[in-house]
Amino acid sequence: MSLETPQSLTVSARDSAGNLVQSYASSNTVLWAALDSGWLTFADGRAETKFTMPFAAREFAIEVLDTSNGMYAYSNTLDVIGSPDHLEGGFRRTDHRTGCASVKGNLTLKMEDNAGNVLASYNGSPDPLTLSDDAGSIQPGRPAPFLRGVSNTGVSIANPSRPSSASITVGPSGPSVPVC
Repeated sequence: MSLETPQSLTVSARDSAGNLVQSYASSNTVLWAALDSGWLTFADGRAETKFTMPFAAREFAIEVLDTSNGMYAYSNTLDVIGSPDHLEGGFRRTDHRTGCASVKGNLTLKMEDNAGNVLASYNGSPDPLTLSDDAGSIQPGRPAPFLRGVSNTGVSIANPSRPSSASITVGPSGPSVPVC
């Protein structure tokens, strides 16, 4: 589900066995949970409406409350995808060594929205995105292109300037990812 994209919502009245209660009729039902609340009118056990999400969210549930009798229900959880907000990074060593004399591994970068959703529609090579380390010996100097919001880059740092720890900095405002 995308931010600010109109969505259809169908609410069904069901009994404890999951059967549709076609005789249920109410115009007192409120659509809740940070959405533009509004009244739903049921006919034959169902009500339909359209809504938009004004913010990105992870595992968001829509609450529907019948104000005439206090009955309520929640939707399945939804992830609402927003616009690019920040990079998250992680590093996994592949050289099967310890210490920081020489480091090889895989740098994973994820483009996320402000709710922490990975942006699967994000592809390409954003400029100016570079990789750097304290000693300036990281190879390659740019991350691999993003595919479905994720960039996986094999990197090596030949001579870290600090023998006890090293990190990779991504671009001017990206994360600093510890590697050893």
